[in-house]
Amino acid sequence: MVEQHPRNVQVVGSIPIVGSYLLSLKCMNIVSIKETCIYVNDLERTRDFYNNKLGLPLLSFVKNRHVFFKAGSSVLLCFIAEETQKRNEVPSHGAKGSIHFAFEVFKEDYDDALTQIKTAGIPILHEHVWNEDIRSFYFHDPIIISLR
Repeated sequence: MVEQHPRNVQVVGSIPIVGSYLLSLKCMNIVSIKETCIYVNDLERTRDFYNNKLGLPLLSFVKNRHVFFKAGSSVLLCFIAEETQKRNEVPSHGAKGSIHFAFEVFKEDYDDALTQIKTAGIPILHEHVWNEDIRSFYFHDPIIISLR
């Protein structure tokens, strides 16, 4: 049932919608982000960095198309963008511009993670202390994706 309200607000079920924008969604219980997808131009360098330097387990490697890694309960998908823009079984996708994502380690493992990155020869771009003494450090992968 769709109800019309003032100011162009519709209510579909119990979900208020303005135009085509969802205002609140109470029926979903999203528990995590399952996959993070990045676009790279060199799968071998990407595999070496994420598998050998960061220690992410390799899930799949298809030459000239993709390399996938396990990252805790998530999956890191690394694609050659030109290949994923060709529609296959799933809708085409791709991205351009600056990309950033972050890994999470337990607070007590932070210093070990920082040492591991430095020991692997990966330059640290910036270290930051957030509220409640939460610390993070930034670095690039070989494709210049900003990581934290």
